Amino acid sequence: MGAIKQTKSIFSYNMADILADAGEDVSCPIVIKSDESPTTIFRLIAVDGRIRLCISDIVESYRKEYEPHIGNISLVSCPLDRISIQIRNESDEYTAYSYSIRTIFGGYDRLRVQDEYDFIGHNFLTWRPQICYTSPGVKEQLSFVIHNEGPDESVTYPTSSSRKIFVKIYFRTKGSVYQGLEVASTDMTLYRVDCSYDRIATLAKQLQYDDDIVAYDIYGGIDVNTLDSFIIKPQRFVVRPRSSSHTHFFFQNTLGGFDTITATGEVVSSAKGDIQTSMVRRKETEVHNAYVKSWEVNTGYIVTAQEENLWHEFLRSTNRYILLDNGTYRKIIVEEYKAERATMEADSFTFKFHYAEAAEGSGFNKAESLPEFYIG
Repeated sequence: MGAIKQTKSIFSYNMADILADAGEDVSCPIVIKSDESPTTIFRLIAVDGRIRLCISDIVESYRKEYEPHIGNISLVSCPLDRISIQIRNESDEYTAYSYSIRTIFGGYDRLRVQDEYDFIGHNFLTWRPQICYTSPGVKEQLSFVIHNEGPDESVTYPTSSSRKIFVKIYFRTKGSVYQGLEVASTDMTLYRVDCSYDRIATLAKQLQYDDDIVAYDIYGGIDVNTLDSFIIKPQRFVVRPRSSSHTHFFFQNTLGGFDTITATGEVVSSAKGDIQTSMVRRKETEVHNAYVKSWEVNTGYIVTAQEENLWHEFLRSTNRYILLDNGTYRKIIVEEYKAERATMEADSFTFKFHYAEAAEGSGFNKAESLPEFYIG
């Protein structure tokens, strides 16, 4: 049995089908294995002597949400998920064709990414504008992949698995300074770097730069002098004051990375629920109250196509969180949304969400003491 076509993408959405010779009227057992899921076995009948496996659909069935890791973790790494596929030919003494896939659960538009291996080698896994805004207390992450196995043996790919992430910090009066931030060195691995303002401010303090940070760039390269031209393109964060009227969300994008997005418009809260009662001897009693508190959010004006695209990334995500003012976060479910924007016009989206895990109750902290009360 020989494979005619193999899947070459490491993104689950973009994997091509596997087409294998199997012989006429053959029933082939298909064995699917995953590092974290039970083995699955099913049969396919050969059509015109060939077996076709829709790899993208198979891999997507093993899809999982990545943990947000929003806490104080500077660098998170996880090996790319591995799924093994085997096609057996019972009529030919159980000869088999095997294929092992290292995958990221996500994908991209092929019209936007022409060369996948060049893209993942030179870009963070984000669709946010290359120049974006951040504020103190807001969590920011950038993700990247080390994947040195290219699709074509005739093409030379980086031989080093080492990447070094740098930050260039811009100060209000003291110019700029750059510093190493992280070193990653494991192939076939997805990395996520904390690049929040608070972390950069702590680094600047350690460097004894006592000045306001107005912006900073995060970029990367190979930590080998002879290959330092292999660079991960920079992402700039422009710092603006924290505003209590802004609402910040953290979500997994379609590339498998995490982005932060900020709504600057109005937020309206509401509550609803179905009340179930019972009637016993003419006395009615509440037995269940399906209380749900929701928030309707306006994004604020969306001016550019890149901003609009990032909001669409947020809306299509299934792994979303709200970043709360006290530094914590809650997973959310978007109930409904309206995403309309006329071309070349500033407009806004609205969406409604509730917490994925219902709160048992709410309250506020009380002061240790109260001021004197004066009758005025």
